[in-house]
Amino acid sequence: MIDEKYEILDWYNWAGVDECCGDEPWGGIKTEETRLQPVKLDISQNKNVLRPATTDLAQISVDAKKSARELCKQANNLKELYEIVEKFDGCALKLTAMNTVFGDGAHNARVMFIGEAPGADEDRQGKPFVGRSGKLLDKMLESIGLKREDCFITNILPWRPPGNRTPLDSEIAVCLPFLYRQSRQRAGH
Repeated sequence: MIDEKYEILDWYNWAGVDECCGDEPWGGIKTEETRLQPVKLDISQNKNVLRPATTDLAQISVDAKKSARELCKQANNLKELYEIVEKFDGCALKLTAMNTVFGDGAHNARVMFIGEAPGADEDRQGKPFVGRSGKLLDKMLESIGLKREDCFITNILPWRPPGNRTPLDSEIAVCLPFLYRQSRQRAGH
């Protein structure tokens, strides 16, 4: 398993990023102990006050991501992973979505498509890319001689953000372990 503090580097590598800008590493590589230490603040009356380095909301996201990562380790196949995602309560999007939209298609497919988040049609049907984007994807696949059944299709998030808004970074961070595990389980790792 990947060391937590290097998970983001592994994700970038997996996503095909092979260059970086700047000399300083991204802040997420620091150890958790360093990130979560209180900081002294000098407020208006020259008093030093200890304040946590993370807010309660940020800590909830950190805990939810850790929980998702631990739950993913228990999945031996995509069916088990689906059941884990279905029971997961660490992402508030689940409360506003109608259905969990899990990956669909050939488990051993050589081609995998990843969308940002389910839309209204996907949320109603519980399947990825079934709305207008799905119809366009089907036409694109057909033009290169592929069928939907030949691919594996999923989203970064398994739940629709309200009003199809852009997902928050915290929501993506919590759900990435599920996507990452889907990708590995599909590939047989």
